[in-house]
Amino acid sequence: MTVAIKNVINAYIMSLPGTMLLAGIAFALPGHALAEDATPDSLASCRTSITTEKLPPLGAAGTDTRIQADSSSGTLTEWLLQGNVLIEKDENRLLADQVTYFSESGRAILQGNVVIQQPDLTITGDSGELHINSHAGEIHSSRYELPLRAGWGHADAIHVLDPQHTAMTNITYSTCLPDRKDWELQADRIELDQEQSIGRAKGVVMRFKDVPVFYVPRMSFALDDSRKSGFLVPGLGHDDDSGTIVTIPYYWNIAPNRDATITPRHFARRGTQLGLEYRYLHENGKGILAGEYLPDDELTHDDRGVFSYQHSSRYAGNWSLNANLNHASDRNYFEDLSSNLILSSITNLEQRVDLGWRRNSWRLLARVQAFQPVGDTSETYRRLPQLLLDGTPTARSGELEFPLHAELVRFDHENNVTTGRRYDIYPAIRYDYRQPAYFLTPKLGLRHTRYDTVDPAGRLPDSQSRTVPIASLDSGLFFEKQAQVFGRNVVHSLEPRLYYLYVPFRDQDDLPVYDTGLYTFTFAQMFRENRFTGPDRQVDANQLSVALTHRTLDTETGDEILRLGLGQILYFRDREVTLPNRAVATLSRSELVAEVGMQIGRHTNAAAAAVWDPEAEQTTRSSIRMQYRSDNRHILNLSYRFEQDDFEQTDLSFIWQLSHNWAGIGQWNYALDDERTQNALLGLQYETCCWLFRIVGRSYLLDEDEDRNNSVFLQIQFKGLGNFGNRVEELLERTIFGYRDDEGVQ
Repeated sequence: MTVAIKNVINAYIMSLPGTMLLAGIAFALPGHALAEDATPDSLASCRTSITTEKLPPLGAAGTDTRIQADSSSGTLTEWLLQGNVLIEKDENRLLADQVTYFSESGRAILQGNVVIQQPDLTITGDSGELHINSHAGEIHSSRYELPLRAGWGHADAIHVLDPQHTAMTNITYSTCLPDRKDWELQADRIELDQEQSIGRAKGVVMRFKDVPVFYVPRMSFALDDSRKSGFLVPGLGHDDDSGTIVTIPYYWNIAPNRDATITPRHFARRGTQLGLEYRYLHENGKGILAGEYLPDDELTHDDRGVFSYQHSSRYAGNWSLNANLNHASDRNYFEDLSSNLILSSITNLEQRVDLGWRRNSWRLLARVQAFQPVGDTSETYRRLPQLLLDGTPTARSGELEFPLHAELVRFDHENNVTTGRRYDIYPAIRYDYRQPAYFLTPKLGLRHTRYDTVDPAGRLPDSQSRTVPIASLDSGLFFEKQAQVFGRNVVHSLEPRLYYLYVPFRDQDDLPVYDTGLYTFTFAQMFRENRFTGPDRQVDANQLSVALTHRTLDTETGDEILRLGLGQILYFRDREVTLPNRAVATLSRSELVAEVGMQIGRHTNAAAAAVWDPEAEQTTRSSIRMQYRSDNRHILNLSYRFEQDDFEQTDLSFIWQLSHNWAGIGQWNYALDDERTQNALLGLQYETCCWLFRIVGRSYLLDEDEDRNNSVFLQIQFKGLGNFGNRVEELLERTIFGYRDDEGVQ
């Protein structure tokens, strides 16, 4: 009987974040997921367990039945237990003031302070009756508690007809504290059918602050973890261009491994858009097919839409297939119509299909790739196709390695008439010798690159090649010293590093440039074999990178308390290989690059990097970032970024607890060089252990003409039920460094 009651109530309550059927129309609350990614809702615990706190902990499961009472009397067929009656078996507990048990019928009459307790369910009532043999019965004037879900409620009566069918009358449910019951779900009657794993409810009312917010005459819901078709919670937003935005998504549970979400979305000033997201999961992989379509945008008078398909799968252990296909009707689609708050800054839509193979250290990749420019981005070359082979076989000792990189790619361009094929192969031999106090890694390779070019203008040869040897020697030392700093046991390390690179000059001015640019000069870039990002240019080099790193590590926690890095490249000849329209580099030394990272106290950390030009005696690039984070509700980020002749910006972001329930949210990105705000976000959040409210305003720059988009987003979350309005967690996680939407108010 206790098991049946637990299954009945727990199945009903746990189905609430699932799906309900309203008067023949399904209503599904968020949380639907395919089997692979199904996870419970995040719920900050309200401590509602008042009854169970007064009870001793349940013992371990066992088969023996323990019965005790202040007094007992009776016959072979009828027993009367009185005073502090306790019956325990198999992690189940029954307490009452009085129990009358009839052995022939298996009927037990419970009177006074009835408590039925299991590890994840506690039911209290004034009286009840149990039929032990048939697992039927009823409890009157009941209160139930679900500690694992922080849920609780009342029922006039719980009627168990048989192990598969149950009815409850006048039942309530909430995750709020009993003395602060901000929201509550009420139903006149609920019938549960365990055979079909479905429940049916009548007269359902949702109350918030004692005010009814919706009423449903009939609804149905699942009794297990299975998904159910129905309407998801609607969304509400507003921006300057589109006006008020309302979404009413519908969830369609097609099969255990397939589902779809259909989302009508109405823009007050543009019209109605239809969105679709179809998901599938099979033995070898998964995928998502999504799209949006807005016929005859009332502002642009164009049909507008976007399409996206993502797929990943693995076959026979070593083979994989991945696809990422995206297309938008126009360049401004995401600025005007994106349903995702963070997509307004997207610059390219990728269109890519990969067929891959891996075994041990070998990797083979066949790729077809193109990009659709968005906004003011220029179009890039398409790879139709690209074949890549990478591997690093080793000798038996493991110190001698034979890395190999090979590529074949055909480049095409919609507007540029210069196209062609590129073959690139780079075999090498490397000896990686490492000891606790030092390492030494010599490497010798030969890079051969060939081009077959189609250039109707005749500026480039039809066929040409480049062969160049590459030699390098990487080495470093490790000096360590143990010490104490402010009572902490630490290790100071000093790590000098020398990296010599030699590449003879090869004239490459006539080679096309398809996908190659310059790396940003950083501390790590000093130890690359090529300062160019692709094989269209291979740097000529006779240079030595000199670097020194200091670290202070906590020996108990392993935390890095302090890191200092300083480095520079010494050039022994000019760098004549350049990109088109770039001058030959003639300086005898590179810019000086420095990095600093430190932990300041328990909750504060800082990092900085700077590039100093010794010839011009000025800083060419710098960045500073400082963060204070004591918990998920006290985060403050400050940062500054500068690049000469390009940008100078500051950024402030925070989420800060103003009181126990109120928190402020904000982000301000300001361009010092242009003296204007690039992006600003400001909001308020009110959160208790059982519900949350957010209102966020956002303003960001659309283009260089100072056009801006101003938006307001609203979110209400009843924890344990679902969300109403736009989900802004992803925006906050992207905007506020260190914020994680997995912690709540306790």
